[in-house]
Amino acid sequence: MGIALVIVGGVVLLTFIPVYFDYRARMAKNRPGTDRGDLELLKKRVELLEDQLSEKDARLKLVERDLNFVSRLLEDKTGGQA
Repeated sequence: MGIALVIVGGVVLLTFIPVYFDYRARMAKNRPGTDRGDLELLKKRVELLEDQLSEKDARLKLVERDLNFVSRLLEDKTGGQA
């Protein structure tokens, strides 16, 4: 009998816990105190950081290409003299 109560209690908890948090999320979403300006500011900042990251990636690719070119030039010079 005790095992049945534990199983039923677990099922009840697993049912009501998500319902409770879903209810709280909906109430927090409808709360008038939420500031949309801060959210927009954060979105703009993330976009700016993504743009900076893509620019740095492009510069890094250029540096890698130049480094490969220079290393090929050095290999050709050392290979010809040896």
